[in-house]
Amino acid sequence: MLTGIGFSDRKNPIQAGREAANRACAHCGQPSLTFLFIAGDYDPAAVLIGVQSVIDSSNLVGGSTHGIITRRGVHTSGIGICCLAGPKIHALSYLKEYYQAENGGNSDKIKIGPLLRRANGTPGTAFVFPNGFGDNISALLRELHDVIGPGYQYVGGGTGDNLGRSQSYQITDEGVATDGFALALVHGVDFKTDLAHGWLPLGELMQVTKAEGKRVYELDGMPAFSRYASSLGGMEPADFARISMRHPLGIPGGGGRFLIRDPLRVEADGSIVFVTEIPPNTVAVMMKPSVEEDLSHDARKTLFGTLSSVPEPKLMLIMDCVSRYYLLGDSFEQKIVYDLKLIDPAVSVLGALSFGEISSVSGAPLFYNKSITVAVGG
Repeated sequence: MLTGIGFSDRKNPIQAGREAANRACAHCGQPSLTFLFIAGDYDPAAVLIGVQSVIDSSNLVGGSTHGIITRRGVHTSGIGICCLAGPKIHALSYLKEYYQAENGGNSDKIKIGPLLRRANGTPGTAFVFPNGFGDNISALLRELHDVIGPGYQYVGGGTGDNLGRSQSYQITDEGVATDGFALALVHGVDFKTDLAHGWLPLGELMQVTKAEGKRVYELDGMPAFSRYASSLGGMEPADFARISMRHPLGIPGGGGRFLIRDPLRVEADGSIVFVTEIPPNTVAVMMKPSVEEDLSHDARKTLFGTLSSVPEPKLMLIMDCVSRYYLLGDSFEQKIVYDLKLIDPAVSVLGALSFGEISSVSGAPLFYNKSITVAVGG
């Protein structure tokens, strides 16, 4: 397998797409699969035109992001591309422009039967990039798992630009969507994946006694904000945004892992809106940063642990939560640049700041918040 990374921050979207793709393909030739991340105020359809003028018929998958992670740092404007080439690599892409789950099901089923038949039952890796602001990502992952079946591992992240504008694009070689998902099924590459978040449980377990979608009305039978605040010794609603950034909820999962759920805001009725849905009757616990308030410690272990699990690594893809970027401030970029400098220059590295992370490290694919997921291919 040959890989190549390209980045461009030209203002013209077609020129930027073309330049980034040319730089990536200069290292690997005609790609079998292209990952594309767009940060900043670019027209994604125009970027795609520029990219496809270089990669031709390559399958492509990716989306919008608040920031692109490279060895040089985090770029909040630009085009990042990673290309994979090799006779054994087989990639299939799928774009759904709109996905809406209803009553635990989906009114418009995911139709990827032709892709699965072409995959011939071969195990592989599913890269999934949904709208990070959607209300249905957990339902999407359940349906994908049901449709695709066993043999696949999952990795990916929610697309978006920033927490203010809430614009999101999902992209494949078929085009651009705004409220759906982009999917690539990849075979012929040995990917190892892992996930970390750097949070530890604080205090006693609580039960979500009333919730709907992303909105939690009651914890332990009390108004959600009242119970949340009391578990931290009390706070005013005006302090919620600042304090909740450091204290998400954790849902206990298999293997001692926690599924992190990030609080977003308090409503007038005392309910709390989260970034991702939390079902009623869920058991959760308050979380705190681990290792002397340094969330980068676990991320670093995951980067190097995943890298060492692949005998001849050629590629590292990183999806790192945008809220970790905001929380860590300047140290986020400093530490990730330092860590990436320790990785062999022969390994192609590209990442994105995601709005929620997708991983199947616990078995079935799940949607995480405030986490980092890494995929290393060789």
